[in-house]
Amino acid sequence: MEEFFQDRKHLHLAFLNGTLQIDTGKFQPSDPCRPVKETLPLTYDSEAECDVFLGSFLAHILDAADIDILQRYLSQILEGINHSQTILVLTGDAGWGKSSLLKILGTMLGWKNVGIIREQLSRDEFELAHYANKHLLLHPDLPTDFLDRKEASIFKQLVGGDPLWANVNSFRVFPE
Repeated sequence: MEEFFQDRKHLHLAFLNGTLQIDTGKFQPSDPCRPVKETLPLTYDSEAECDVFLGSFLAHILDAADIDILQRYLSQILEGINHSQTILVLTGDAGWGKSSLLKILGTMLGWKNVGIIREQLSRDEFELAHYANKHLLLHPDLPTDFLDRKEASIFKQLVGGDPLWANVNSFRVFPE
């Protein structure tokens, strides 16, 4: 799976105040002549450090190897492409930080990019519309047998970038 996490050439992340080129670390202020598809709802700060997140939060709930794979996996979410075509399942006892991590990710990505997996997941075109253009799908309390159910096979299509047909005309979108 390591090859899917190799550096991508010329990957850019758009922030409220400009664009960061990942491979060089170069930041360019916002420019209307440089169109971007989507902007993270965050302001880029080159001096910001994530010591609290890594050292005070993740280090207390995960070991170093798991933190590394989590960061690699989450980089795909930021890019909006699941190169590894994998599903990340967070398991553990109540109170260890899974929901807190999801809240942080939802805020970082923008909640418009997050979808909730509903237990009635099926191949129904109306249900699938809930997952259109989402970078992160979550289900805070997924039953342990959910991935063993027949309807869970839709995840292969969702993470693999396979074509999905969804009726988005009747899907209600609420303004932010």
